[in-house]
This record gives sequence, structure tokens and C-alpha cells, in this order.
Amino acid sequence: MEAVQKTQSRERKEWLRRFNRKVTNPLMMTFAGKRLYTVVAHVGRHSKKPYQTPLLGRPSGTHFYFPLPYGADTDWCLNVLAAGGCTSRWNGRTYTLAAPRIVDQAAGEPVYPGLLRWMLHASGVQQYLVTDICASG
Repeated sequence: MEAVQKTQSRERKEWLRRFNRKVTNPLMMTFAGKRLYTVVAHVGRHSKKPYQTPLLGRPSGTHFYFPLPYGADTDWCLNVLAAGGCTSRWNGRTYTLAAPRIVDQAAGEPVYPGLLRWMLHASGVQQYLVTDICASG
């Protein structure tokens, strides 16, 4: 029974992931790069094509954090890890990011303000991608 529930949960997550890629992400690109959402520019690890992905991300000190609601095996995350970095447009500034790595919930969650932190926790986000900020402008 438990194995069936885990399979169904994975299938729901995969369906939502595909829906977001095809429907939600194109809509979010209209306002990403401003207050809450960032636009991450990355290069495909196989195709070498440039991509832009709207994400919930935020800088904190010398680092930039991105929650990973689907885990670290999403295309954008794997691309950033393989390339060793990316750029991110947030709140009118462009950040050059390097040294990407995966951190746990305890390291990533405190960066986000109250309600948003609660929502990330409640939705079960366990991992975050964190990068070093090399430059911003």
C-alpha cells in the first residue's frame, strides 16, 4: 500500500512539473525578474542551448538561494550544476552566480521571509540550490 502511495505521489509531482513547464512558466515570465521571482539564464548541458527559467529565488549576503520543490533532478538545476553557474535577474539587477551546490531545508529556508518560508515548508521543500554571487549590476 505504501509503495502505491509513493508511486502516485511521484506521478502527481511529475504531472505538476510538466504542467508548470508548459503553462505556468511562460505566464510567469511576464513578471519574473522583479520582486518575488527571478529569471535564471542557464545553458543546456547536452544541447548547449540557452534557456531562461522563472524561479522563486532570492539573494542573501554573498549567496543566492533557490528552493527545489521537485528536488535537484530538474533540468534547470542539473544545467546550472553542470555549467558551474548561471545568471539571475531579480529586482531589476542581474547577478552572475557560481559554485552551485545543494543544501538542505535548514540551510535554505531561513533566507525567506515569514509567510513565504511557511509556504515552502508546508509544501515539503527539502532542498535548495545555493550559489555564490560573483557580481551584480
